[in-house]
Amino acid sequence: MIPDIWVTENATETAILKEAMQGVIGTSPSRGENSYGEQFSINYQSYTGDDTEVFSHSYFSYDSVYILANLIDSALLSGINASDVPSINQYIVNKITFGNFTHIGTTGNMTLNKFGDREMAYDIFNIQEDELVKVALWDLENEIQIR
Repeated sequence: MIPDIWVTENATETAILKEAMQGVIGTSPSRGENSYGEQFSINYQSYTGDDTEVFSHSYFSYDSVYILANLIDSALLSGINASDVPSINQYIVNKITFGNFTHIGTTGNMTLNKFGDREMAYDIFNIQEDELVKVALWDLENEIQIR
C-alpha cells in the first residue's frame, strides 16, 4: 500500500524525489478563477508588503469565515438576540440544511449540501519532468474535464 503524502510545488527540486514521482497523479481543491480571488490576492500582497504568492488554502479559510460571519449577521438582522447563541446556531443550521445555500467567494461558486459540506471541484495534477502540471478538473456537475 502506498502511504498518503503531501506534495508541494517545490517537491520536484530534489533529484531522487523527481525521479521517483514521475507520472504521479494527485488532487487539490480547485480555487477557480474569479475577480473575488484576484482581489483577495491583491489585498493580501498589499497588507504583507511583498509579492508572496497566497497559499491556496488561505482562500478557502477566508471563504469559510466569510460565510459564517454573513450567516451570523443574517441571524441578527432577522431579530435573534446576539446573546441567544442556541437560536443563532439553529438559524445557521436551518439556512444550510433547508435553504439551498450558495455564495460566490474567493474560491468561486460555493454550494453547501444539507450536511453543511461544500460541494467543490478538484484540480487533478500530474508530475511531469520538473513541474506539477494541472491536467484536469473534476466537479459534481460536469464530472471530469481534461485539459
